[in-house]
Amino acid sequence: VQIFFWGHPHTAGLPDTIDYFVSSDGFEPPNDDLSRRYAEQAVRFATPGIYFRRPQNLYAPVHVDGSSFRRQLNMTDTDALYLCPQSLPKFHPLFDEVLLRLVAEDERAKVVITYDPKKALWLHVLQKRLDYHPQIVFLPLALGDKFFGLLRASTLLLDPFPFGGGVTTLEAFSVCRLAVTAPSLQSVVALAAGFYRRLNV
Repeated sequence: VQIFFWGHPHTAGLPDTIDYFVSSDGFEPPNDDLSRRYAEQAVRFATPGIYFRRPQNLYAPVHVDGSSFRRQLNMTDTDALYLCPQSLPKFHPLFDEVLLRLVAEDERAKVVITYDPKKALWLHVLQKRLDYHPQIVFLPLALGDKFFGLLRASTLLLDPFPFGGGVTTLEAFSVCRLAVTAPSLQSVVALAAGFYRRLNV
């Protein structure tokens, strides 16, 4: 038996090879016919199907705050910092419009996007699409204490569409940061919205 889990949020399209796609009631539209979206037999759990332990110790030191990131960006504690620490291939041109509108409506706000330095082509493509806007800042992918410092520096997270985030959303929740998501615009399993449903939010 071979199974796809929602960590890979698309159908494999191989019903003769992959037997099941495991999802959750919180991630799928109610009363939706999953056979239209999954070639595999879809299995819906009542829960997300994972246990996410709150990050701690070396993974997420509790003493790290976000003040250094705000100083680096010349931002005050009250300026809006919208963080999107997602893989750059997830960024769709329609999501670009959201980012550009955010900075157009608030001259003090900044959108911070993280990137993998090993994937410079994606960086250059997205910077060009966003017209090299001075309020949209790209920072190299941060790990460990730096990543959680960046989460704490943010006002809130932006969940991209049509391909949103998963574990990153849970990591943001662990430091009391919210993620703005649009589940109706997702073309994959709506993980962030499902986590909110699980929290009864």
